[in-house]
Amino acid sequence: MGFFTETPTSPHAEVRGAQRRTTSLAELGILAALGLVGLVLAIKYDAFEGLLGWAADHDWLQFDEISLIVLLESIGLALFAWRRYREAQAETHRLVAAERDLAHTTQHYESLFEENPHAVFSLDLEGRFQHVNAAGVRLGGRPAAEMRGMPFTSMIEMEDLDRGREAYVEILARRPQEFEVGVIHKDGHHIDLRITGLPIVVHDQVVGVFVIAQDVTEHNRTRRERDDALVRAEAANEAKSLFLANMSHELRTPLTTVLGTTELLLDTPLDAHQTKFVRVVERRGRELSRMVEDILDFSRLEAGSNHVVAVAFALNEAIDDVVDEARAAAQRKGLAFTVHLEQGVPQRVVGDPGRLAQVLRHLLDNAVKFTEAGRVRLTVTHEEPEHLLFAVDDTGIGITPEHEGRLFESFAQADPSATRKYGGTGLGLALCHELAVLMGGSIRVESSPCTGSRFELRLPLREA
Repeated sequence: MGFFTETPTSPHAEVRGAQRRTTSLAELGILAALGLVGLVLAIKYDAFEGLLGWAADHDWLQFDEISLIVLLESIGLALFAWRRYREAQAETHRLVAAERDLAHTTQHYESLFEENPHAVFSLDLEGRFQHVNAAGVRLGGRPAAEMRGMPFTSMIEMEDLDRGREAYVEILARRPQEFEVGVIHKDGHHIDLRITGLPIVVHDQVVGVFVIAQDVTEHNRTRRERDDALVRAEAANEAKSLFLANMSHELRTPLTTVLGTTELLLDTPLDAHQTKFVRVVERRGRELSRMVEDILDFSRLEAGSNHVVAVAFALNEAIDDVVDEARAAAQRKGLAFTVHLEQGVPQRVVGDPGRLAQVLRHLLDNAVKFTEAGRVRLTVTHEEPEHLLFAVDDTGIGITPEHEGRLFESFAQADPSATRKYGGTGLGLALCHELAVLMGGSIRVESSPCTGSRFELRLPLREA
């Protein structure tokens, strides 16, 4: 493909140079050895007769000495040439091994380049395509030969051109970039690409840019659809909350009139049957009134306009009315009802008595509502510094583990059939959870089907 071809200083060239040097040294060593053999033979067969006469005229130099000098020089030259030959041979072996490793590495990286599932490109310093893998060809819809030499900006959509150019400048400055751009396929359709760009550095010089491109068109489309759906859901939820708030306001006025009328009726002479009927109307009216208040509270919580207060109050006074109502409801169903304040619980605390009573009313009402036989118990415990634990236990129908996760969702009940049998809006526990968090506390549940439930409300209520 040309992306991993050798350079003038590559190991391939070094191997060939070393092989030439080895051959030259070998030839030199052979010549030196042949010269040495010839010299020895010449001495042995008196080939230097002329030299002997000349040596006789120069008594300071004897033939034996000349022979020794020549012999030693020849031996030294041969040894030197042989040593250099062995060194060159070792260097050649090393470079051949390096060439083999380089070929393996080159094949490895070529495979990574070609077989990469993402589109991979290399660009020159001018931003023109140099190499492209098979995935890049499929992504752009253009053959590699057509893309080679084409500027990358020719494929980017107009609104993303500046972003692409700025990113390219940053990459050439050795600052890798990751960004998204829209590109145009050869057939004209739009593609969203997530680009990762890296500089190609050779001998400490940037010689190009390496690009990995991932098609995120479908991902972006799904994300836009999800965002649009979220906006629509939020708008629908806001409309629902506004509707509930308006309806609650509309219901509050006639309910107040009904409750006021029942109080007036109870002040008039009534027989036992009439009094019983009026009491039923009053009780149901107050239940409906509390339901309306819950809807209003929940709407305010969703709008972020609900607040809590921090005042000193007597704990027993704050929960007496709630306890009395729950005890009366339990007695009507034949249930045992007990309240226990453990040792160490302060008589006066600082917090929001109205919100505390509201949460406890829901927990106790549910305990009585979903218990057909047995008991309901409220226990108050001093826990940690400045915290109180309110635990409501019952022997009711219980909750399955798979339904526990939905308990504190708005307009949800553990079992949808419970709405038909026991009534309710499904707002009670959701409101309890939101109010507990608003007061800086928490609420949790432990339950088993057909055994009962335990709801624990933890609140930071310091002693006053």
